[in-house]
Amino acid sequence: MINKVSGLLCMLFLTITTIKLNGANENNEILLKVFHYQEQFKNSMPDSIITNAYMKYTINIAKKNALLMTVPTMYRPYRMKERKFFTENYSNIIYYNRDKVKVKRQIKVTTNTRGNDLFDYMLKFLGPDIYEPTIVENILLSPFNKHNRRFYIYHNIANDSITTTIRFRPKVKNTQLVRGDAVIENATGRIVLYQIRGEYDMVRFNLYAIMGKEGYKSLFPIECNVNARLSYIGNKVLSNFHAIYELDKTLPDSIVDSKDRSILRQVRPIPLSKREKEIVDEYREKRKTEQLLEIHDTAKVQEESEKRNMVKYIFWDVIGDNLLNKITADFGEDQKGHLRIGPIFNPLYFGYNEKQKLVYKFDTRLTYAISANSDLYVRLRMGYSFKLDQFYIKTPFRWNFNKRKNGYIEAYFSNGDRIYNSTILDHVKETHPKRIDDLDNMKLDYFRELELKMFVNYDLTEKFGLQLGYVYRRRSAISPQHFKEVDKPTRYNTFSPMMQLQYRPAGYKGVILTADFENGLRKVFSSDAKYFRFEIDASYIHQMSCMRSLSMRVGSGFYILKGDNQYFLDYSNFCENNILTGWNDDWTGEFELLNSTWYNASDYYFRTNITYESPLLILSRMPIVGHFTEKERIYLSGLHVRSLHPYIECGYGFTNRLFSMGVFMGFSQQHFEGFGFKFGFELFNNW
Repeated sequence: MINKVSGLLCMLFLTITTIKLNGANENNEILLKVFHYQEQFKNSMPDSIITNAYMKYTINIAKKNALLMTVPTMYRPYRMKERKFFTENYSNIIYYNRDKVKVKRQIKVTTNTRGNDLFDYMLKFLGPDIYEPTIVENILLSPFNKHNRRFYIYHNIANDSITTTIRFRPKVKNTQLVRGDAVIENATGRIVLYQIRGEYDMVRFNLYAIMGKEGYKSLFPIECNVNARLSYIGNKVLSNFHAIYELDKTLPDSIVDSKDRSILRQVRPIPLSKREKEIVDEYREKRKTEQLLEIHDTAKVQEESEKRNMVKYIFWDVIGDNLLNKITADFGEDQKGHLRIGPIFNPLYFGYNEKQKLVYKFDTRLTYAISANSDLYVRLRMGYSFKLDQFYIKTPFRWNFNKRKNGYIEAYFSNGDRIYNSTILDHVKETHPKRIDDLDNMKLDYFRELELKMFVNYDLTEKFGLQLGYVYRRRSAISPQHFKEVDKPTRYNTFSPMMQLQYRPAGYKGVILTADFENGLRKVFSSDAKYFRFEIDASYIHQMSCMRSLSMRVGSGFYILKGDNQYFLDYSNFCENNILTGWNDDWTGEFELLNSTWYNASDYYFRTNITYESPLLILSRMPIVGHFTEKERIYLSGLHVRSLHPYIECGYGFTNRLFSMGVFMGFSQQHFEGFGFKFGFELFNNW
């Protein structure tokens, strides 16, 4: 009896195993077709894709409180009585690649009296790339890219002989991963349509897309719908976005940013829903009422009303909006210029590190396209260190006169950087031996630096680049009165021509080798120092699948010639970054715990930095907290300078929707150098 039962169980097990294996083989076969589907169109892809697109969206502010003002584009809606908004537009779009899309908006009609695009963060979800490693820009790992297969579990549901539905879900809960299903064409592996659900930056979304049917157009959606919900500390914003591409009706080029509803009705491909019509009708009724009131107002009442409205507009809308949110605007002929102003005061722009403690930052950028091969770029970066009571400013002004050859002229201004130098104090002690006790308390070794750099850059070939210019530095004593007491100058100036050679054996995506030369000249712009500095540097970022990367940097610098009164040692590739910019800052090339005195205390240095970044590494695989972890990094850095050899620093960092944080430890040959961390708010940083 036992033998018979054992035999039946074995047969049942073999049968089930065979069914599972057959299902797995079918699953693998269809998945492989999907993974390799886009490869057949690599040679047939045009340089650009032109399409007409219609888009509409509704915004419903279901719950709101004062914190809604800190959400980008939501400051003014918070102050308005209206809770529901509707916008539709018709545009001509030229798609070059994911990073370069030119949108010419021809008609826009909205019930938002302020006119700006609300909740515009979600607009990028209307152009998903399901075949690429990431679905939207550099977020959301696609389940239908072969490199991401190890993050997902797939299940086949046979529809018929023509199509199969593949249901997918992530192996771990993380905001970089999505779940949903897709209908696949069995014969080709083409995705017919798909639906994905996920959560990113406090936004829960449901994305539904219908793909093109033939050729390379089958790689892109022809219709896309996104339902999204933002939940933010008591605020709830509901939205629906709908876009339709590949429309036949082309409007004249002369129509740009028109508000003509009659033209929009002619090109609108689908009718408005009942809810959308209600929002539009309520808006029209309100406008009619306001116009009637204006007609019956006396001239005096109207004048007083205009004055009140102007004051309200300036102080609440303009100043208030800019205090809490970034401002973006296009200007100039054909909207060639773009201005982006960071918030003047927003608590989310504070940061913290061991060197400067609490720091506030401010960022403004302006670009203007002169031609397809030339543009202007200006950036104003400011920061304030509460510990040092120091205000920092860095302003590059760049004219790209030949973008194809990386040809540009740049003027760079920096002010507020602090420099430590003990050599001057040592010299003063030699000449004033009786005042040694007093000298130690005079802060004769701290200076504030101003830097002005001007240079021209040009790529001689695809592999060689050349940079020529000059740099002027002025160091001012923190305590000038104490320098006067010991008959020492309160300012020290240097002027030096500079040259940089760059060699890229495999282009910009490979190893980049640079050599920097700087020769200090005396008696030029009151310069009082003669020196010759030489630096070499090699950097490489190895981009891997699944948004992983390995950053490596090795470099060295020497002062070959140094005059007797050359107290300050400034290196281009070994310096301190005083203005923090969050997770995307140059963390991979810095020493987070190293005291700033070492940046100016040695006439040579050898350094190396290695950083590994991954969206799913350690913390992201843990329960609960792992769901919100977006990216993680492991740091390892080494340094050899005079009196400190070697110095080793290691660390671990992670970022999520709210903040980024790094934890670091430093070691020298003598002892454990310290433990510290770096912190920055990341909330709405990608919006």
